[in-house]
Amino acid sequence: MKVSNRYDERRDYLKSTHAAGKYLTYLYRIYGDWLLVIAAYNGGPGKVNTAIRKSGCRDFWKLQYNLPAESRNHVKKFIATHYIMEGQGSIATLTKEQASIYQINETGAVIDMASLKTQTISGRYNSKVIAKFVEMDVKEFNRLNPTLDKTLAITTTYQMKLPEEKLKLFLEKKNDILSESVQALLNPDYKL
Repeated sequence: MKVSNRYDERRDYLKSTHAAGKYLTYLYRIYGDWLLVIAAYNGGPGKVNTAIRKSGCRDFWKLQYNLPAESRNHVKKFIATHYIMEGQGSIATLTKEQASIYQINETGAVIDMASLKTQTISGRYNSKVIAKFVEMDVKEFNRLNPTLDKTLAITTTYQMKLPEEKLKLFLEKKNDILSESVQALLNPDYKL
């Protein structure tokens, strides 16, 4: 992932999720055990390799005390979280399949992640202007598109994510949105 003083791909939840998934897959190919993968994700493969060498086995429960306490506890927290999120802890009210398509935003409203659409945009769009025109809270817009402003400042395109009904509004008003975005860019005193 690219990280510079102007741009940080780790803040893009889609890119960072894909990167984490690739890394977890890579670790699973090495260890073949999800508990060891979680320990390696937390503490690094070197710590897990040392624990395997010291214990002479690849069973997390037998080698756990050869791992740093932080990694040991991270695995246990992961197990507890999994237990709760899968509904076995009598806390979750959705099935795994139902929960996977929803995400709760900061205001407590549920976003149907399956309804998000991606649109390639180019030009100097401004996240505050887009949010205003599509009648969306700017914090919510930025949560879905955390690097839009920085990305469009240094590259030519961005993969914008919006709920389907908001994307329709964007497409209807995109010329006006771009015009106001450019005005905001050229005039620092411009009121949004």
